[in-house]
Formats: sequence, C-alpha cells, structure tokens
Amino acid sequence: MQLRIPQAIQEIMHTLESHGYEAFYVGGCVRDAYMGREVHDYDAATNATPIEMKQALHAFRIIETGIQHGTLTILHQNHTLEITTYRTNEIYQDHRKPASIQYAKTLKEDLSRRDFTMNALAYHEAIGIIDEFGGREDIDAKLIRCIHDPEKRFEEDALRILRGIRFAHRFHFEIEEKTKKAMIQKSFLLANVSIERCRDELFAMLSDPPCYLLSQLDQIHALTRLGLSYDPQIDEQLNHSLPDLEIRLAILLSHQDALNVLQQWKCSKKMIHRVSAIQEACTRIYSSAYEIRKLLWQHNNDFDFVRKILMTAHQSTELLDQIQKKHDILESLAVNGHDLKALGYEGKSIKAILKACIEYCLEDLKHNQKDILIEYIKKTF
Repeated sequence: MQLRIPQAIQEIMHTLESHGYEAFYVGGCVRDAYMGREVHDYDAATNATPIEMKQALHAFRIIETGIQHGTLTILHQNHTLEITTYRTNEIYQDHRKPASIQYAKTLKEDLSRRDFTMNALAYHEAIGIIDEFGGREDIDAKLIRCIHDPEKRFEEDALRILRGIRFAHRFHFEIEEKTKKAMIQKSFLLANVSIERCRDELFAMLSDPPCYLLSQLDQIHALTRLGLSYDPQIDEQLNHSLPDLEIRLAILLSHQDALNVLQQWKCSKKMIHRVSAIQEACTRIYSSAYEIRKLLWQHNNDFDFVRKILMTAHQSTELLDQIQKKHDILESLAVNGHDLKALGYEGKSIKAILKACIEYCLEDLKHNQKDILIEYIKKTF
C-alpha cells in the first residue's frame, strides 16, 4: 500500500522528524488508504509533547485544537494535519472522557488504546504499514473488532458503540461476535454520552449508503438513547431512499413528532424547517405553477431543495424545470412597508397586506408592478 500524501503534509512531518522526534500517520487515513478509499483527512502521532511540537513546528500556523488532550492542528498551504502526542490507556470518567491524560513512550502503547483494530494502523514512508493488532486481517475479513477487551473499551468511552455501528454500516462489515455482545451489554452506558454526539453519529450513518440501519441499531439496543423505536417499514424506506440526510430524517421521523425529536437532538432551526417542509410535501400535491412558485418563495427560490422536496414526495418536477428554465419566479415584491405607510396603512395590517400581495403576484407574476399592486391594495383593503 502506498499512502499518497500531499507535499505540504509531508513537509510538516519531515520538519518534526528533523528535530529528532518520531512521527507516524495513524487512524482513518491509513485505514482508508489500505482499503483503497480516498483519503481526505490526515492524522499523525508523535513522541513529542505539545510544547515540543510547538517549538519544532513554529514556522507553520498552529491551532491548539485539543492541546489539553495532546493534540495540535498544523496548517500549511491549505492543508491541515492533526498531530497528537502518544498516549497510553487512561482512567476514564463518566464512560466518555479521560479523567487525565497520560503520555506514552512508544507508538505501540498509543495504538493499543484505540477502539477497533482497523483504526489502529500506522504508516511511515520509510517503513510502510505498522499493524500491531491484526487490523489488516480484520479489514480483509470485513470485521469490526475491538482491541483487547471489548467490554473495557466500551466502558472507557460508550460512544465507541455507535462508532462501531457507523463503521459497520459505512463499510458493510460485520461486527465480531465478542465485540457485538459487549455492545449489547454496555449499551446502557450511552446515557452518559451527550445527545449531540449521539446525533452526530446517527447523521453520519444516515448520510452513508443504505444498509438497514435501524435494524443494526436495534440489535445493540441503541435506539432508545436517540428516542427512536424499530420500525421495519421505515427501515425499508430508508434502505431505498437517496443518501441525503434531510430526506432520510424526514423518512425516519415520519411516524413521530419530528419537531420534538429534532429539538431534543438540538438540531439547527434551518434543519428543523427543511425536514418539516419535506414531510409536509408528502401530504400535498403540487400540480400548478402557482403552487411551485409559492414553494420556491417559501424556500428562498432554492431550486435544488424544492426539487428534493418533490422527488421525496414522488411528484413530478416538470413544472419546476419549466419555471427554472424561464426564471419564472418572484424574487422580490414591487411594494414594501414604506409604500403602505405612505398610503395610510399601519401596524399589523401592513404585514397582512404584504402577504396578500405576495399571493397575488405568485398567481400571476405580471401583477408584480408597483402601480398594479397599489391599485389592488386600494380595491381590496
């Protein structure tokens, strides 16, 4: 295997080594390269402490991303490299975070504390792959296996349970029997993991190709932490849907109070709005240019999102395509609140009148002229 490393990243590593320190690529970048997948992010491990790294790499831009955990992010020529000092097995608190950071002396010690064998690979240009725990063998066998005692690994950090499911889902791997048994036995520890971290793992899974996700989560008793229950019909729909997070959330929560669940997951207002819009579309039929223009107006004339809405609702996009081709949309209203005040209107009536004007123009865009709208307002209000 040859890890194709950007020149800028190599320069950072070589600089660190030129000061007498060890430096190895570790984790996901090595795993993905071995699997023949595209590598996007690079992580490294070193025997240099954060202070020593800062001294050796002072010529580069340094961000103290997680310096309390021994991690620095180095920026160079539009590339980033996260470098972490070797760490040993630590004492964890709340089944999530180390109570204190203990630096290790060797790469093997550092690799031994990691979650799964597939993530404990390291690489050096002069040596090749360093595989202390059978990671390549497990990857070849398509297995997710914990390093050492799986129960202890999940007791240390319960989020690893969801991470294991995510890797199995993403790569279409099986979970090794002892590891799976430990996931089930320790699933109650997910209560110690913040809902945001659990949500992020779920979202990553929903963005991947389909693979009966709910069934996998149900098998290890992980749905409860997310406020979800197993529904084979929903799982089947997810399995045949586009790998789009918003679409899949709309499907996942179609039989639940989506607003309440998304708020409990602390999602953004934008995401809640968009998922709700997709769900609403599945209960309506958009069969006229007016209805399509109105939908576009409600979503800031975002053609891609409206197309997503229609496709999810299994409705034709022909009218939308015609409107896009002709740019037949309402971009802004020809009158505003100041115009209405000049006509003598005030207070809440202004908002209601502007809303009526928008509807009037969406029915026929030719109405969107100031003189026509003022005439309409005088006659109607």
